[in-house]
Amino acid sequence: MHSNDTKNLNIRYERKWVLKNLTLDQIKIVLFKSNFFFKKQYEDRNVNSIYFDDFYLNSINENLDGISQRKKYRLRWYGNKDTINKVNLEIKHKKNFLSYKDIIPLRSIEKLKINEKNILYLNKKLKEKLLNLKVIEKKNLEAKSQISYKRKYFISAQNNIRATIDFNIQSRVFNNSFREFYYKYDDIILELKYDKNLDQYVKKFTSGLQSRFSKSSKYVNYTLNISRNISYEN
Repeated sequence: MHSNDTKNLNIRYERKWVLKNLTLDQIKIVLFKSNFFFKKQYEDRNVNSIYFDDFYLNSINENLDGISQRKKYRLRWYGNKDTINKVNLEIKHKKNFLSYKDIIPLRSIEKLKINEKNILYLNKKLKEKLLNLKVIEKKNLEAKSQISYKRKYFISAQNNIRATIDFNIQSRVFNNSFREFYYKYDDIILELKYDKNLDQYVKKFTSGLQSRFSKSSKYVNYTLNISRNISYEN
């Protein structure tokens, strides 16, 4: 996709690990004492995303099936998880562990409370925007889930590796009916983003972590988890 709205086209490696046996403070110490000499980059932020998929959940299935080249569509905003403000449409392109994203501001959506009526409105606005951008391979996308979390930001001393720590993860799905409540998770996710020539150094750094490397995205993991719980409830 090519668009004048695109703000970010940096192709980079992107890897994430789910950390089970380390606290937030311990993870920060690991970053600060590493050979990359990480330091704090930004203040913490609350990150919110609504993910869109088709009826058959092809974005999830492509990930689970190991399709190397795929796209993901989401709305991303910061702050209050229940009110959309200063939101961007992000189209994330993945090829194996390489990724980049198109970022398109949607300034017509401001101070929008998330409820059943407005989810339908978002579906309509996304369809209109994708038509304007001439994105024709995805015609019937609908909001499937929301994932929110707190994020800490770090950067290496040479400014070539970005590290983020995500915690206080919450999610909810928008399938047959709108759900007000969120499922909450104890997971802590370390994500590293960097140029591909640094991959071997990053692998060496993370080899000592008591962690589980995650090939699946938050959208896949936390949408499927809720869907399974809902099916059990029903």
